[in-house]
Amino acid sequence: MFERRLEFYAVANSHQGQTLSNGEYAAQALLRAVVTDITSRHDPHDEVFLTALVHPENHASQKCLERYGWRQRKNPDSPYLLFATSLSTLQKVHGVISPAAHADASGPTTDTPDE
Repeated sequence: MFERRLEFYAVANSHQGQTLSNGEYAAQALLRAVVTDITSRHDPHDEVFLTALVHPENHASQKCLERYGWRQRKNPDSPYLLFATSLSTLQKVHGVISPAAHADASGPTTDTPDE
């Protein structure tokens, strides 16, 4: 089992709640990029969990993480709120497929020799 901590995640105030030219929210694009990167660093069979610490007064980040599949967990030894989720949950939410899983889904390839 692996744990990956989302240390910094920020969208400029002027872009919060805004969509990019492709219609995707800026926060969603940023999180999708993080999920894609983490996916590329692990075997599809690895059990990976992501965590994030959020200041209790940062309601925008709390709502954003919850919107994209993160859930608040108990964190009694810290002044920060702990949010966590599995990589597989985030892959589903953001439509990210691991390269190995994608290759498996396409089936075996057969090469025919040139005659």
